[in-house]
Amino acid sequence: MVIPRELSERECLQVLAQQRLGRLALCTTQGPRIFPLNYVLDGSSLVFRTSPYGAIAREAEADTEMAFEVDHVDGDSRTGCSVLVVGRLRVIDDPHDLLSLQDNPQPWAGGSRSLYLRLRWRLISGRGLTPAPGAR
Repeated sequence: MVIPRELSERECLQVLAQQRLGRLALCTTQGPRIFPLNYVLDGSSLVFRTSPYGAIAREAEADTEMAFEVDHVDGDSRTGCSVLVVGRLRVIDDPHDLLSLQDNPQPWAGGSRSLYLRLRWRLISGRGLTPAPGAR
């Protein structure tokens, strides 16, 4: 048996630091959309690289709030966790910031991914499923 529980902010940050792929959820003119993205944790924000001409870039310019979720799942033990961050995306255009990122994250998707975006969260939360004490 597993027990659901809320994750602390520290645990949420550990999950974000360990994972590399998550999903960005945003509302577009075509309705809600979810985009899988690889990312890096950079202090109290997440950094993505994307196309400067795609839906994510357009929504970042519109200064709308977005949600990003990362999961870690162990199907055999039926345990895992999910972390949610909510905030606004900003274009990273400061040369010092760009230099400090050293081309990270490396995009998994092909094509031009020259636009760097930062998601500073105003909310971070997580839930986990852990084995009950004494459970096998």
